[in-house]
Amino acid sequence: AGGVGELIKSFSGAKIICHPRAFKHLINPERLWEGSLKVLGDVAKSYGKMEPVSEDRIEFQKIIYNGRIKIIETAGHAPHHQSYIFDKYLFSGEAAGVNIPLEGSIYTRPATPPIFNYEVWASSIIRLLNENLKDYKMCYAHFGIRENANRLLKIAEKQLITWIRVIDGLSEKWDKPNYLETVKKTLKNEDNYFASIDFLDENMREKELFFVNNSILGITDYLRKEKLDKKN
Repeated sequence: AGGVGELIKSFSGAKIICHPRAFKHLINPERLWEGSLKVLGDVAKSYGKMEPVSEDRIEFQKIIYNGRIKIIETAGHAPHHQSYIFDKYLFSGEAAGVNIPLEGSIYTRPATPPIFNYEVWASSIIRLLNENLKDYKMCYAHFGIRENANRLLKIAEKQLITWIRVIDGLSEKWDKPNYLETVKKTLKNEDNYFASIDFLDENMREKELFFVNNSILGITDYLRKEKLDKKN
């Protein structure tokens, strides 16, 4: 969504399809921008502020192009996140996390920044798995195209369970200064897909580590809230 206001300047007849809950953020992205600054800081500034979208350019339809594009609501990464099925392609956004190409390997991680809710995310993955997408290709927002969307969804599902288990097991360290480094070190031993981060080039790895920290904090906040709710 960050670049859509700029993108539509080049496509005068195009409509923007998004969830109704996202309309206000596209029309007036000020609140979204403030949230991005709070979570991402200088990284948000490096991408630049979102351009607003005129209200008459925005629509919401669950099935468009006479059924050729199917929209699946996949809240979790964001409450108004959607995925799209077109021909034999699944455009997953960040529902199945981030996937970066490596020769002979896979680097992937959850995209779970604050505010994250596991139950909502899990129901979204199940919704996509129920589409039986074995023969479909996965198109990641971040990034690239991979074979066997069904397999990749199962990897994402299993990986997030691992991350939650690891982070929950380190609950006594949540407020320690070296907490994030401890989690990442433990995850490298527990999650081979995440361990592949060491094979990314230096620039990409540095960027990824920033977003990895956000994903860890999103899961930590979720687990912290769960523990408080159980006490109450």
